[in-house]
Formats: sequence, structure tokens, C-alpha cells
Amino acid sequence: MPILDFTQEMLILYLIAIIGFIAKAIGILDVHSNKVLTQIVMYITLPALILSSMDFPMNNSLRVDILWLLFLSAFALFGACILAYQFAKYSGLDNERKGVYQSLMVFGNQGFIGYAIIFMLLGESGVFYVAIFNIFYLLLIWTYGIFLVAPNNRISIKQAILTPGLLATFIGLIIIALPISLPFIVGETLESIGMTTIPLSMLLIGSIIGQLPWKKLLSLLLNKYIWIASFTKLILVPLLLIPFIFFPSLHFEVFVVAVLVSGMPSAPTTAIFAEKYGADSAFAAFGVSITTILSMITLPMLYVVIFYLNP
Repeated sequence: MPILDFTQEMLILYLIAIIGFIAKAIGILDVHSNKVLTQIVMYITLPALILSSMDFPMNNSLRVDILWLLFLSAFALFGACILAYQFAKYSGLDNERKGVYQSLMVFGNQGFIGYAIIFMLLGESGVFYVAIFNIFYLLLIWTYGIFLVAPNNRISIKQAILTPGLLATFIGLIIIALPISLPFIVGETLESIGMTTIPLSMLLIGSIIGQLPWKKLLSLLLNKYIWIASFTKLILVPLLLIPFIFFPSLHFEVFVVAVLVSGMPSAPTTAIFAEKYGADSAFAAFGVSITTILSMITLPMLYVVIFYLNP
């Protein structure tokens, strides 16, 4: 996709988020709306979108793509964890913020904005790529992600495996591997439901930002650690993958997905975990918000870089 077209698609998505922001500000979306939207996307529309995008047979080229996606995901997550640990180690932050600080750098909004942007860019094949790329991410965020903000909390591998997005991905892989096809009516139903994921996700992002107590959070604008976390998450981590573009077996579409998804803004889950487990939820919420706003600039920048580096 040409750079101008990509930027236009990005603007469409963020305009939907602005509508969500306005809806929250004027009271169309009330205090319970975020929870409802989150439940609908996580448990209904996103699994449907993943399943409908994985209704095709396996081939050798696809096997190579899957292996590359798993490798690049693991590489990006490992690199992010190392960078986050080192930055936090020498930060001097208190315990309520140190784990949140690391989580902001490691975990991105791959489940909402990630799917939305890649679907706009590559269609259903892009959704499939993101689903594979997110396997390690989902396992990590529901284990290590909880550990970072609540070190004394018990980590449940079962909880990680039973996340709707991961279950849908595994079921989709079974459909591809057997191979079998979904009945026409089932496939069409899943596709129709799944297509609502994109606007609902962006409305949710806008609504989350719209409910933040900005007067309190504006003081965090001067906090250097917010900006370090933003730079690391949005730019440094995705750039770790740039050298792999020169591998001939790595398809460009796969590389685009890996880099852009690695450069997504910080995950709202970080703020949710911080609130639930008694960490600094204001610090987390502002980190999520500022990276979401900045990603309107950084994601097109990343796309420009990989577009011109494409051999």
C-alpha cells in the first residue's frame, strides 16, 4: 500500500477513536460503556474475526510465514523485556511505578489497534498474521504482565491459555491444518460479526482516553519516564526487527505486520492490571494515552522506513 493511502487509513481509524472520545465526553457512552465494549470485542467480535480470517488450507509458503511470525514475535518480546528491565533497574522509580514502567514498554495494544490497522492494510490475511504474531504476546501478558504490576500475585498459565483470542487462534490453526472449511452460513456469520471489531475497537480506545482525569494527569507530562517508555515502545522495539528485512525467505507482508504490531501503543491492559493490583494506575493510564496519541505519528513513520527499505 502506498504511504499516502496508509496514512489515510490511519486517519480514518483515529477519527473513529475521536468519535468515541466525544461520545464519552458528552455522556453518550456512560461509566459502564468501556467494560461492555471490551467484553463484546474480546469475547465475541475479535474471536469471530480471527476464525473467519483463518478459513483456508495450509501450504508450504504459509508454514514459512507462521515460523517467521513466531520467531519475530519472540525476538521483539524478548528484546522489549530486556530493554524494559534495564531501564527500570536504573530508573529509581518506586515499586508502584517500576513494574508499570516496564509493562508500558513491553506490552502493546495488539488486540485492538493492532488488528484494526493491519486489517485496513492487508485485509483478512493480515488478521491471520496478527493472530499468529500474538500467540506469545497473549501468553506473556497474562503471566509476566501480571507479575510486573503485582509481583506477589499467583500467575495462572490456565488463564493465559483460555483467553478468547488465543483460543480462537488455536481453533483456526486446527481448521487450517486438517484442512476443513467452515460451513458457508457459519463462515458468513463469523465474518459479519468480526467486521464490527475494527470500529468497536477504535470507539473503545477513544472512550478510554475520554474518561481519564486530565487535570490530574497533565502533571505527568513532565515525567521523563513516560517519554522514555513511549520512545522505547513506539520506536526502539520495532526497530529491533529492521535487520530481518534482508532475509529472502521473509515475505514483506509478514515483516510489515511484525514491525507495525511491535510498534503499537502501550496496552490498556497495563492500566487495568495496575488498577486491579494496586499499582500506580494514573501513571499507567497516562502512559497508555500518550503512546496512543503519539502512535498517530510513529506508525506512519515506521511504515515509511520499511517501505523504502523493502529490497
